[in-house]
Amino acid sequence: MKAIRLRTEYLKNPRGIDIVRPRLFWNADQGIRQSAFQILCQDPEGIVLWDSGKVESSSMQAEYPK
Repeated sequence: MKAIRLRTEYLKNPRGIDIVRPRLFWNADQGIRQSAFQILCQDPEGIVLWDSGKVESSSMQAEYPK
């Protein structure tokens, strides 16, 4: 599955948002239904800042941890 229409706090390309735990949203390409997801957030050097691990859920949203 490919995630498309990635958004943070409903914004396509946010810059400098002041929300401590921003919400992340996405859609599945070609209308595919997901049963789990994993979010991996890295800095520009490739250092992992957050790995949600596998989350069993059909929800296409997550909250960035504090």
